[in-house]
Amino acid sequence: EGVVAHMAIGNLIESDVVLLLDNVLELGHLGGSDDLGEIVSSQTKGNPLYIIEFTRWLFENGLIYLDEETESWNWDVDEIRITVNERRVDVFLANKLGNLSIDMLKVLKVAACLGTQLEEELIAYVLNRPVGSYLSDALDRGFLVLDETSGKYAFAHDIVQQAVHSLIPKGELELFHLEVGRRLWRRLKMEELDRYIFVV
Repeated sequence: EGVVAHMAIGNLIESDVVLLLDNVLELGHLGGSDDLGEIVSSQTKGNPLYIIEFTRWLFENGLIYLDEETESWNWDVDEIRITVNERRVDVFLANKLGNLSIDMLKVLKVAACLGTQLEEELIAYVLNRPVGSYLSDALDRGFLVLDETSGKYAFAHDIVQQAVHSLIPKGELELFHLEVGRRLWRRLKMEELDRYIFVV
């Protein structure tokens, strides 16, 4: 049977980001991504999740491309600098979230209001429908992680939770939180309410 290991990964320093890109882009032992690594590191502050999303965004926008003739990855560092000027990586993440279905976003928005440990049952209570498939999808997409022991979900990073929470319009934020609390208050049994009173 496979063994699942949990590893805490901190932010990477610039030299590690360069090494990571050298490996991902198959540049070999000679390297060559110093300029790209500097940009990625400065834009992401070495946050692993940001590095993944930012690099994917560069590729999707043609700023990193595969030269079919040489079969090597290429980029124009000056074009990248101009394109990403004054843009924050959390904006890229928010854009990715914005491409999700309305139902998926509803599940994630409710989850973002419930704290750091998420239980499928509580989200289902708020939305009054099964949410397991949405949580599994969010897990596959890397937005959530699952603690196999407790069966509780959590956002993959607090940045993801903040990005999801920011999708709730500011003018609706207080009412949204209030409605989540009211629905839990109405649907939780007395013994459950004692356990989740601080969440409510």
